Amino acid sequence: MAGHVCLSIPVPAVSWLGIILVAVGTGFIKPNLSTIVGGLYDDNDPRRDAGFQLFYMSINVGSLASPIVTGWLRGHYGYHAGFASAAVGMGFALAAFVYGRHRLSAFAFTVPNPIRPWERRKLVISAVAAIAGTAALVTTLYYLTGSLLNALSATMLVVPATAALGYFMLMFRSPKVTSRERTHLRAYIPLWIGAVLFFMISEQAAGKMATFAKENTDGKIPVVGWVLSPETYQSINPATIVVLAPLVGWLFTRRAGKFPSTIAKFAIAVLLVGLSAFILGFGFQTWTGGKNLAPWWFLAAVFIVQTVGELFLSPVGLSTTSALAPKNFASQAMSLWLLTTATGQGLAGFIISQTKDIPNSTYYYGLGAVTVAVAVILFAVAPWTKRQMADVGAFSRE
Repeated sequence: MAGHVCLSIPVPAVSWLGIILVAVGTGFIKPNLSTIVGGLYDDNDPRRDAGFQLFYMSINVGSLASPIVTGWLRGHYGYHAGFASAAVGMGFALAAFVYGRHRLSAFAFTVPNPIRPWERRKLVISAVAAIAGTAALVTTLYYLTGSLLNALSATMLVVPATAALGYFMLMFRSPKVTSRERTHLRAYIPLWIGAVLFFMISEQAAGKMATFAKENTDGKIPVVGWVLSPETYQSINPATIVVLAPLVGWLFTRRAGKFPSTIAKFAIAVLLVGLSAFILGFGFQTWTGGKNLAPWWFLAAVFIVQTVGELFLSPVGLSTTSALAPKNFASQAMSLWLLTTATGQGLAGFIISQTKDIPNSTYYYGLGAVTVAVAVILFAVAPWTKRQMADVGAFSRE
């Protein structure tokens, strides 16, 4: 909230402070809020996946409304009014949380593995070292490659991938993690890799898919006379989630203990996003821009296919992470899940920087082939994965 207040002030230095505050605030809220939601359910509660579907739907209500509200304010009063409106919304949300937090279980207020006094200094030193190391990596890669773009894209992949590896090593080696919890972590690895590949494709909605909306799509809807702007396509994902999340949540509750299992849900999601990549490759190959434009519904259909896959993966991933996380590393495990998005984005950025001279159609065909192959592997390892986490609550019924 403070970050968005800073962003509403038209002073460059204050705007940079706002960006930093938003990043730090996001780091605090995302893993801990998801962990609190997981704590609302017992280990054997079949409503866990459905609960995360509702949680995920509520997030996307904001994703759907915010572009409309901030876009209108930006058009009438400027960008800074849009930033200020976000701060107002978070102010109301913070008040609601303070008012209603007594309804939460003790789990929401208990820190299972609190930082000890002597560890605080180590934490600060590690943070400073990480920032300095990142700057040094960018500088080194720039001198080696001669390209700032390549240096940044490689760094944006190395940093989250290294952080994820560090989290895995920390939990595998910690004496506070039991042998049973290490078994669950091993089962989590293929799920984590599948999620990275999913986000590698789906998180390009603001990149190559936005380019397709702007340069390769005719947004006119003939029957009703509407014209979809390129920005409008960004609302299709949250709108689809709001509509379908209750249905998918109901389906998962009814099918608890039956197909699709948790690993099958991940494999289906990865398969769907891989197929969407093939569809986009076909789109770039068929509608090349200029006067040769795709119909308005084509890109909308791609967004919907990816969103269905997202509903099979993202809320289920939150639920699975909260269930498989070592008890003493609940928030760290949730951070590990959130790193799938960062690593997927970093991987996509790195691939884009290395393949900028090839056609977009070839780019998407290549991503689709790799992703579908990984989906097949996930289906193949599903029996092993199910055995590794068969003793965890809802998974035992699968």
